[in-house]
Amino acid sequence: MTMSGNHGLIDRILANRRSRVELQPGVVAVVQRPAEGELGEFNRALQAQDIGALLRWVVGWEGVTEGVLLGDGSSSPVAWSPSVAELAFGDRTDWAGIVADEMVRLVREHRERKQAALGKPSGSSTSCSTESGATTTDPSPAPPTT
Repeated sequence: MTMSGNHGLIDRILANRRSRVELQPGVVAVVQRPAEGELGEFNRALQAQDIGALLRWVVGWEGVTEGVLLGDGSSSPVAWSPSVAELAFGDRTDWAGIVADEMVRLVREHRERKQAALGKPSGSSTSCSTESGATTTDPSPAPPTT
């Protein structure tokens, strides 16, 4: 099978990792669970409270308007853009915390499904990934200092 023949499968794998999370009424982020091989990087981003690094796993949004971003009441929609998202999330650490919490939930849910498929009991853990040595219990990025 050619690489182009795998396009549908790739899309399905990525869609299986995705979730929608409400950032505020009418505004939704589309996040993608980090792959198991990315958990170390993900946990480092959580521990460092690095919003820019966490945005690697935000793959879209819905309901974002200029008014949402600028507070000027404009209803002009804003297309998804990683560079605009980095600016928006930099100003909205509450959004970053919501996204981080959702991604941690997705990682834990994936781990539990994998353990269940292997017939192993899933243990609860306070860290997102014990494999990487993370000990974070509050993955929300800290609010900016003023």
